[in-house]
Amino acid sequence: MSDIELDMMQEYYLNNGSYFLTDNGKVIGYGQLILMKGELYLVNFGVLRTYRNKGLGKYFLKYLLNKGHSWGYEKIKIKVLKDNDIALNLYSGIGFKKISDTIYWKRK
Repeated sequence: MSDIELDMMQEYYLNNGSYFLTDNGKVIGYGQLILMKGELYLVNFGVLRTYRNKGLGKYFLKYLLNKGHSWGYEKIKIKVLKDNDIALNLYSGIGFKKISDTIYWKRK
């Protein structure tokens, strides 16, 4: 079973929640909206490195947030590593507020 098929079987998965950003047919970004415990989350968000610093990430992020709002969600959450300064700047620049730190384990 592929990772995508496994993801689609999860209770958080939304059939209309996966989006791709493209440039002339080439996928350059991805983002997914999922539903966990009644709250909407943006996960797996990213833009290929060569397409960064052109405003595309901000555009794509706003597009996904507007999708969530059109579904009736006033709040959308996102998880990000606390040392990912590029992502933190992008998210805070459009209005995300830090509500907690998450502690995680990572295999060395």
